[in-house]
Amino acid sequence: MPEFENRGHETQPEKTVKMPSKEEMISKIRKADLLGASLIQGERLFSTFVNHVAGKNKGASGINLAWEVAKFDALSGVTPLMAERMEMEYEPLVQTVTPDPDVANRAMELRREMLEKRKKEQGK
Repeated sequence: MPEFENRGHETQPEKTVKMPSKEEMISKIRKADLLGASLIQGERLFSTFVNHVAGKNKGASGINLAWEVAKFDALSGVTPLMAERMEMEYEPLVQTVTPDPDVANRAMELRREMLEKRKKEQGK
């Protein structure tokens, strides 16, 4: 499929990490005292995210995809302000539950790039 060819970019396999168990992730979230965990919307968002990644090998893109799916599942119907507030929990959450700092940092970097790109596209 020519539309998916490499286009001259060298690609390396994405580094992955075995994510903690569901129980361990929930414990880490509670210990970190993330604001979202105390809100109904945040609890639903975190729970959905945890269900998508717990115990699995995930790279930065997989963590981001799980967050997007969790947001879609858990935050449909909430106010834009609440959705924006929950978005602010992404980086603290990823830092809290991802055992490999390199994978966590790459996930956060990819997320920032994606949000910046989305912002530019909406500004057109």
